[in-house]
Amino acid sequence: MLKEISLFLESINDAIIVIDQKGIIIQCNKMLENILGYTPEEVIGKNIGVLMENEMSANHNTYLNSDDKHIRVLGKERVILGVHKDGTNVRLLINLSQFEDHEQTYYTGILRNFTNEVNNSDAAERNKELEEELRKKDLQIEQTISDLYSLYLNAKKAEEQELRDKNKKLESAIKELNENKTKLEHEIFEKKIAEDRLLIIQDEIKAALEKEKELNDLKSKFISIASHEFRTPLTTILSSTNLIGRYLPPDVLVKTEKHINRIISSVRNLTQILEDFLSLTKFDEGKINTQMQELNIIDLIKVCIEEVNVFSKKDQEFIFKNNIENPIIVSNIQSLKNVFINLLSNAVKYSFEGSKIYIHIYNDDETLYASVRDEGIGIPKNQKEYLFQRFFRADNAINIQGTGLGLFIVKKYLESLNGSINFESEEGKGTQFNISFKNEIEVPVT
Repeated sequence: MLKEISLFLESINDAIIVIDQKGIIIQCNKMLENILGYTPEEVIGKNIGVLMENEMSANHNTYLNSDDKHIRVLGKERVILGVHKDGTNVRLLINLSQFEDHEQTYYTGILRNFTNEVNNSDAAERNKELEEELRKKDLQIEQTISDLYSLYLNAKKAEEQELRDKNKKLESAIKELNENKTKLEHEIFEKKIAEDRLLIIQDEIKAALEKEKELNDLKSKFISIASHEFRTPLTTILSSTNLIGRYLPPDVLVKTEKHINRIISSVRNLTQILEDFLSLTKFDEGKINTQMQELNIIDLIKVCIEEVNVFSKKDQEFIFKNNIENPIIVSNIQSLKNVFINLLSNAVKYSFEGSKIYIHIYNDDETLYASVRDEGIGIPKNQKEYLFQRFFRADNAINIQGTGLGLFIVKKYLESLNGSINFESEEGKGTQFNISFKNEIEVPVT
């Protein structure tokens, strides 16, 4: 505010002085030097008394401390005795006004040299003119100072409003930060609870896995023991039944052959079930024998056909075709035998009396291919995707004996030989299984 007033003061031809409540000069223009010889730099910061005659200086300080100073001096023109820088007295015409800034009171004095005016013969008339001119200038100055002060107040209000707006934004930001902090603390707390729960669940899962492992071990031991313990009496039953058939007279054998064959078939089915469960246990435990050796694939398939033919249905016929120049391959005998026994057994089991079962094998330099095709019941279209899952039985095979493990086991054996299996089937017309597996070039050194 004082800066704007300073610029304004320099544009006025009269000497202008601004003092505070203590009488200290805080601003003046250069016209003071024309009247009293002092530059602004020489008087700013000093008491106004340096510009007055001693008695006037004392009276002025009294006016500043008086409660009725406004009534006696403000807004009135009067003549005072000033002191020039060279020590001479100068009669001055002065007009005082007042303004407020930051709740502080300041006084503005307009000074004009009155010495020459009083010596003039037309002094009285001139005094009137000067008084009127000063009055108008005083009004202009007061109006300008009022306008400047209004601008200052408006600027101050704008600054205060801007400060309030910034404070509101800051408070809002702090509030949001506190809310985010609370939310983050809550999330951290929930995460800690979740981690604790996860640790508990992990412990429970670990205990469950250990329990499951223990149960699997017990199951494996039971299946292994049961398979071995049952196999001996079943073998005895099968051998004894065959001997009974030989020892019976022909006329009695005709009457009992059907029952003897039923006993043999049931024993073989039960033996196959035990073999399936034993193989499954070996797969689960990773105890499948993967030792490779040379074998004659044609002889192996013929042996499998002979074993399955024993319990084949009436008038079922096996048709074996091969396109192999050299039948000697390197693979695992027991795994291949289990694969072909299972496929041929399924062909017999799910086909009808008098039907044909086709076996075809061929090879290239590295891979052997084989197919087993029957003329049986086939596989329902909507169940084909489940065929190689353990314990799966198709809807049209529910009344036929089986565990649902055969094809699952076949696939596992082929995977152990780096082989694969797929099939083609149409319900009511039969199924063809296609297998392939690598023919190892050399027998591994053991």
